[in-house]
Amino acid sequence: MAIDVNPTAEASYARTLISRGCPKALAIQVANILVHTPDTSRLSSHEERLVKQAYSYTQDCA
Repeated sequence: MAIDVNPTAEASYARTLISRGCPKALAIQVANILVHTPDTSRLSSHEERLVKQAYSYTQDCA
């Protein structure tokens, strides 16, 4: 097992979402969106839906 001592922001977002119950594929996709669009007011409606969906898993599992 390899431990990344300096994880990227994208890896941290994805790992956090996955640990809270978000499916891996969705977590990776949303992590990529969040890293490349830090100003969430600039998200497209599709991206916004994906982010909300990913975080809905965390609300149920937190």
